[in-house]
Amino acid sequence: MALSLYILLSFLLLLLLWRQTKSKSKSNAPPGPRPLPFIGNLHQLGPIAHRSFYNLSKTYGPLFQLNLGKVPTLVVSSASLAQQVLKTHDLAFCSRPPLVTFQEYSFNGCDIAAAAYGDHWRNLRKIFILELFSSKKLRTIVLPREEEIQKMIQSIKARADTKSPVNITEHMIRLTSNIICRVALGCKGQGEYGERSRFQVILGETHALMASFFAADYFPGLGWIDTLTGQTRRLKRNSRELNEFYQEVIDQHLKNEGEKKKEGCEEDVVDVMLRLWKEGKQLSVDHIKGAVMVC
Repeated sequence: MALSLYILLSFLLLLLLWRQTKSKSKSNAPPGPRPLPFIGNLHQLGPIAHRSFYNLSKTYGPLFQLNLGKVPTLVVSSASLAQQVLKTHDLAFCSRPPLVTFQEYSFNGCDIAAAAYGDHWRNLRKIFILELFSSKKLRTIVLPREEEIQKMIQSIKARADTKSPVNITEHMIRLTSNIICRVALGCKGQGEYGERSRFQVILGETHALMASFFAADYFPGLGWIDTLTGQTRRLKRNSRELNEFYQEVIDQHLKNEGEKKKEGCEEDVVDVMLRLWKEGKQLSVDHIKGAVMVC
């Protein structure tokens, strides 16, 4: 009875908010399909969203608006308009919406992809451009990339020699995972090609959750639905596993810091972020984890 009453009150509250939003809508808003109460235009999105956007653009033009639940969304379908959004009017569109998964996996906006535009974002951008993605730094990726590609080819050849089946998709995913581990984390992936490493398993669940539906993203105030469906518990568990993995990597880097300096090893992403953190560059451990998440 209590749950039914709560759902009814939530329904009435959403109806009131929808009517207020509708009455305040501007006459110069872009065209778009008429939204339904509560769900907006969510019912018009198929399993492959970009194809749905393309089909709608045939009717409403290269610039139209959808209401994804309570979230107004601008859809741009031409290169010239995309240039205006991403360059000419960049300040109006540069921040990211606070999606549930973005906030969780960015450690509350500690990475450059999810951080709100401002001094904090500009500081992160400077670090990424000058320290992590500079031309000199990118040249150091060549050797580990070539070595991992060679290992993958050898694995495929060995399986071909024994006439064993080869899952190319699994091999390519493992290749990407191993390169990220070496460049960002400074460690080599464990196991053979065709097998899934611990990091790969955790990251696979992360990708699945980032593509999942969370009611709180489209209906503010209804996050309890994600709790009932188990999505919140699943997200928290995966986020905890990812956080523990990154913390193990950071602790290992701090432990081996002296040895790496003596050997003259090339800095990986974690090494660079730890160095800047110790230099007092307004960074925290969460910023280090956020940088690795972006890489």
